[in-house]
Amino acid sequence: MKNIEELLAELVGGADMVILNPSTKQRLKDSGVRIPEAQEISLEEAVDLLFSEKRKKAALEAARKIPAPPDIPITSVQSLYGEIRAAATLGLFGAAITLSGILVEYMLKYAAYKVEMGGFVKYDPEKWDEFEELDFSDAIGRANRNRLLTKEARKMLHEFRERFRNPYNHYNIKKITSNYYAKDVSVLNTVTNEIEVKDVKAIDSPIFQAQVKPIADADNIFDVLNFANSVVVYLWYKIQHLQSVANTEKPVEASPGAP
Repeated sequence: MKNIEELLAELVGGADMVILNPSTKQRLKDSGVRIPEAQEISLEEAVDLLFSEKRKKAALEAARKIPAPPDIPITSVQSLYGEIRAAATLGLFGAAITLSGILVEYMLKYAAYKVEMGGFVKYDPEKWDEFEELDFSDAIGRANRNRLLTKEARKMLHEFRERFRNPYNHYNIKKITSNYYAKDVSVLNTVTNEIEVKDVKAIDSPIFQAQVKPIADADNIFDVLNFANSVVVYLWYKIQHLQSVANTEKPVEASPGAP
């Protein structure tokens, strides 16, 4: 029967991904078992890898899929677009999704604030402080109160809040990865040295969740970016529309694109 070191070397050598519980790893080390370790690299080598030709190619492919920022003269919004684009281009999809949620929330507050102020020129810092205290759900309500949202738009924004904004802002990793699983995973029992091949659900394994979250981020990123962009364009149009018509006129029935 093979010993634990032989089994570990065999499994590591033929695997695309290796997950070892940190407490199990330490226990094995303490008992004298040699654990195959990933080769450490220097800071310079890490930076070289970050800007390797392979990563540059992936960055260019991602950049081509990122929606262009709308021609809207709002410095704060353009700044957020810049951060989102930089994160997505570098493959930091989780960060880009989180920033996209921030962009949607901010635009809801900005649009409602401008309507309540009666235009773009006036600025009341104390009034804006009130808006900065709103959470995402309250921001949707405030925008709706100012006739900026249709029923369909409210529904879509709340779905976005529940599906993406809240899980990413609060790093609810279990929820983000709940639909992911791996088939035919070789699981080594380090007590009995027995190997069991089974399917592993991310929802049942915190360690596996951390491994598959980047996959979930990559699957979600462009749907989220396109939705956030559509919300910005939609609200900008609504602000301008409400500035040009009487308060009694029926608002335009339009909705942002679904995430």
